[in-house]
Amino acid sequence: MDYKVIIIQISNLAWEILKTWWWLPLPVILFFPLRFFYLWYVNNKYWGRIQWVNLELRTPKDVERPLKAMDQVMTNFWTLYDPADFKEKWVEGKFLLPFFLEIAGIDGNVHFFLRIPKSMKTVFESAIYSQYPDVEVTEVEDYIKRVPQNEAKKTQEILEDTTVELQEGDLHDAVVEIRFLALSWLDDFEKELFKGKTIDELLNRGQYD
Repeated sequence: MDYKVIIIQISNLAWEILKTWWWLPLPVILFFPLRFFYLWYVNNKYWGRIQWVNLELRTPKDVERPLKAMDQVMTNFWTLYDPADFKEKWVEGKFLLPFFLEIAGIDGNVHFFLRIPKSMKTVFESAIYSQYPDVEVTEVEDYIKRVPQNEAKKTQEILEDTTVELQEGDLHDAVVEIRFLALSWLDDFEKELFKGKTIDELLNRGQYD
C-alpha cells in the first residue's frame, strides 16, 4: 500500500476526531487560569469590604520597658493568625489580612503608626497595652493625606496618563514613594562624596570628618 495514502487516511481520521472532540481538553487547559481569575475576583470583593483604621502610638518620653516587651507584643499579634477554611476561601474570598507597622518623621518628630483592619482594632490595642500600659493609642487619619495637594498635582502632571486610574489615596502614596526613592538615592550619593555621611549629618555635627 502506498504510504502517502496511509498518511492521508490517518490525517483525515485525526481531523475528524479533532472536529468532534476538540472541546474535550478545554476544561483541563482552562482549569488553572479560570481558578486564578475566580480567586482574584472573590479576593478583590472581600478586600473591598475591609474597613481600615490608622492608630498612632504615642509613647511617654521615658519608656522603662525592656526590648523583650516589644517582642511579646509582636508575638501577641500572631494570635490573629486565622487561615480561611474551604468555604471562606472559595465562596467568601477570605484570606489572611495584612497589617502595617510604620514609622514616619513629621515636623521633625518621630511618629509610630499601625494600619489595621477595623475589626481587629481591639485585639491590637490589647496586645499593646498588655506590655506598654502607658502608651496612648489614638485613631488618626492617614498621615499620607498631609502631603500637600500641589505636590500630588505635580506628580499627576509628571506621570500623565499613568495616573488616570489612580484613586486619591493611591496618588498620595505615589508622591511619598517617589519622594522616598529620591531622598534615598540622594543619601547614597552624598555618602559616596562625604565619606559615608549625608549633608544633614555633616551639618548637624558642624564639622567635616
